[in-house]
Amino acid sequence: MHGQHGLKWSHFLLLAFVFILGIFVPLSWHRKHGRHPIEPLHPRLAQVTPPTSNVPTDHASISDWRIDLQSATESLVKVEGLSRTYRRYCGIADPPPHYQRPTWPSPHAILKKIDALEQVAITRDWAEHVRTQLNCLQQCKSLTDEKTSSVFNHLQNALDEAPLIVTQLDRSPFTYHFNATCYDLKRRLAIWRSGQNLSDAFPQGIVNLNQPFLGGSCLRHNRTPSDSTSVSIDVSELLAALEQYEFSRLGSDAAKIASVIDPLLDSENAAQRALGEVMDRHYRNANIRIVATGDLMNRLLPASRDEASRIDDYILGVPVWGNSRTRTRLQTRLIPDPQSIRIGMEAWGLVLSDTVASSRNVYMYNEGETGFLVRKLILINHQGVKAKPSVAEAMSQSELIDVESDYDSIPLVGSWVRKTARRKHAEGHDDALSEMEYRVASQAKQTFDREFDPRLRKGINGFYHELWKPLDQLGLDPTAVQLSTTEERATGRLRLGSADQITGFSARPRALSNSMLSMQFHESAINNGLERLELDGNTFSLHDLHLHIMTKIGRSVDQVPESMPENVVITFAAKDPIRVHCDDGVVTLTVSVQRITKGSRYKWSNLRISARYGIETEGIKAYLTRQESIRLEGKKLRTRDQIALRGVFSKLLSRGTKIPLVPEKISDNPRISNLAVNQKQIEDGWIGLAIGPQNPVPAVTREGPHRPLR
Repeated sequence: MHGQHGLKWSHFLLLAFVFILGIFVPLSWHRKHGRHPIEPLHPRLAQVTPPTSNVPTDHASISDWRIDLQSATESLVKVEGLSRTYRRYCGIADPPPHYQRPTWPSPHAILKKIDALEQVAITRDWAEHVRTQLNCLQQCKSLTDEKTSSVFNHLQNALDEAPLIVTQLDRSPFTYHFNATCYDLKRRLAIWRSGQNLSDAFPQGIVNLNQPFLGGSCLRHNRTPSDSTSVSIDVSELLAALEQYEFSRLGSDAAKIASVIDPLLDSENAAQRALGEVMDRHYRNANIRIVATGDLMNRLLPASRDEASRIDDYILGVPVWGNSRTRTRLQTRLIPDPQSIRIGMEAWGLVLSDTVASSRNVYMYNEGETGFLVRKLILINHQGVKAKPSVAEAMSQSELIDVESDYDSIPLVGSWVRKTARRKHAEGHDDALSEMEYRVASQAKQTFDREFDPRLRKGINGFYHELWKPLDQLGLDPTAVQLSTTEERATGRLRLGSADQITGFSARPRALSNSMLSMQFHESAINNGLERLELDGNTFSLHDLHLHIMTKIGRSVDQVPESMPENVVITFAAKDPIRVHCDDGVVTLTVSVQRITKGSRYKWSNLRISARYGIETEGIKAYLTRQESIRLEGKKLRTRDQIALRGVFSKLLSRGTKIPLVPEKISDNPRISNLAVNQKQIEDGWIGLAIGPQNPVPAVTREGPHRPLR
């Protein structure tokens, strides 16, 4: 039988001989080099810290040394707890660990955008050239390959050609996609150059930092017996982690990047700080931008006011009485400032008076006109809101209409008295005007402060308690990244996100040139807030969930909404339980659930529920509303399961619920009823909205292709 299959006893002898060699040859090699035969080895050995040789064996601790290894598939493999007797040391030192330099990571997110640009004739050649260079970069054998400099130069040349291509697109729908791709490429190029410079400074590919922090596969901790902490960063895997986040935009992937930035910024090495600065500039950018024109601010102010009043006063000791009518108009004036928002509040007024002055049986009839101006400077900067003291000024003119006296019936005497009265009136005319101007200015200033200061204080307090304080309580560290003012517009760029979170990084939509109010919100502003709700892996009933969220944002709750389903308990996923994704004209809300129970009858596990929202407009009003049916993803969901789950989430994520994007104080103002939403865009992580004329003429974007990051 053995002969029929070609298998002979000599074959068994050969296999046995090979088996014996496989055992004894490694043993002899380990004896020669002083290594234990079953000691774990790895081609990417990070650090080996042997125990101190002068410590007796009896006192050797199980944690005397530690090996940190990194596998190709696992993020970090830790081998600890090896006793001194587990390894025999001799006088021959271990060779230095060999580091296999990895290739450049593939930028999947930007390649996806290039796919779309290759379908457009104007951008096809440019996109193909960029793709070719990115392919060449991935073929480089290491981060420090000599070919990378040539690739970077070609990519920079492509960016330099972008403005010319934008002019050829001529406000095509692809203009934004092209600009966004260029912005992504510019961001990659800046980080790649910094990463390459860091690799040049540390050829072994691993950078040690004396800062403790958490991270993913690109980070590793190495503790020595002296209890000092050092951190090493794998530059290539850091670049790969960036590409992973660019593609997924998940909070769990963002945490790996955010945890690296501060240690790099605090490093004493210039190359490390340079990389940290580039990452901080691009991945901790503003995620909210609001721009308002002075014209819009004036429209939101109260209309002109007319008031009639009686005059009963003394001017230069002379009693004066009569009637007056005051007309007041409020307006704002934007004062250019590149570092803050400066708004000049102005009250322009005109007082028309018809008075009688009486002195020693002589009556002088006057008609006067006094113009006044009250100004108050409001300064918004990184320290908060400041209101400067009001300043008022006035200018008067009057005309003596007639003079009467009790001696008019006496010949010659009456005319002499009137003539004398006119002469004295002319002599004191300037003094009377000065006193009138002072009184009008003082009264206008008091009236302005009495009415404006409480409203300003109420607005500031409302903004702080209703918006700023809840965001701060969530740990989002609201920060004004940029505040600036021109003669036409006031701009505020804000960042919502703590030091361990990523904020805006992609190219935002650009507002039209004729927009009077424009707003852009990046999805990170929402996701960072959702992350701070601390839902990961926790279990709530829907009632408890509502109370938990209200407590987190500092809102008092009297009762739970009646529409909230009862007997429903949710256990959220341990990672990324709730996320918002903004792209392709849709805001997608995704809820990842580990378990849902409804009473004792229904129980589901490992579900993902998603709802898609779009922007609907009604004149100047804009809302986010659910567009389609709720999507359920899970294994073995039967028809009755789908019905039960949709019944729960259709109430939580009701299609009838409208999320307003324009504040009611703006949308309900009748003075801007002739405006409308003239731009709405959801792309590349951003929600863009602009308000302008209802029938706008063709408008271009206000900004050029190069915008400040901060």
